[in-house]
Amino acid sequence: NAVVYNGEIHLLGGCNNNNSHYKFDGISWTEVSTIPTVRIFSDNGDAVVYNNEIHIFSVSGSNEKYHYKWNGTEWSEASTLPYLFYDGSVVVYDGEIHLLGSYESGYATKHYKWNGVSWKEASTLPYDFYRGDAVVYNNEIHLLGRYENSSYNNDSHCSIVIG
Repeated sequence: NAVVYNGEIHLLGGCNNNNSHYKFDGISWTEVSTIPTVRIFSDNGDAVVYNNEIHIFSVSGSNEKYHYKWNGTEWSEASTLPYLFYDGSVVVYDGEIHLLGSYESGYATKHYKWNGVSWKEASTLPYDFYRGDAVVYNNEIHLLGRYENSSYNNDSHCSIVIG
């Protein structure tokens, strides 16, 4: 996962339980910190910049829910996620963080938003959304991703607008 923060690219974690955090200033890469939990970005988390902080989201193999923030100096726990989120997508829209979908079918239609203090259910997504991306475009959230029909054997990709 990568985000642009204070004019630099921040690379957060990676595969094989990598918990490194590097930044690129246009010339060179520098190690910045260590992500607070090794499992957070082992292929399934997401990150955004919100209120001048980097926010990261994921669950562990033992179903622990993580939402941490980095203020430019240190990591701290920001909240407890409202559900088991992984392989979904996160965007900042209308001054709030939006948590969209997940790999688990019971959570794949979830859409919650966080105002910096608490999580609130925002909507139910019209299909199981996971392993895709959400983007904000023309003041709308666009889901660009995967869903499976009710027989779970026919993958499709689609785009839908919410918000």
